[in-house]
Amino acid sequence: MFFIGVLMGYFMVYPLTLRFLSTYQLSSEVENILSLNSYIDNFMMLILCMGLAFELPLVTWLLSLLESSISLSCANIAVMQLSLS
Repeated sequence: MFFIGVLMGYFMVYPLTLRFLSTYQLSSEVENILSLNSYIDNFMMLILCMGLAFELPLVTWLLSLLESSISLSCANIAVMQLSLS
């Protein structure tokens, strides 16, 4: 899932972001200056965030499994305590 997010960010989202940032102009008096450092920082941050965003469904699924297993364990403990008394 992480690699799918990285590929989506690389091929779809980043070209749109770069196009927007290169054509965005606050006013005619302010010049856009893109340096290699800002380009690489923006690229790496966007790719990493897209990869992590595609991991969120997996994380929520694992947390739901953990929650259901904890609730089953608590129910089993309660049943065992009732049967012992």
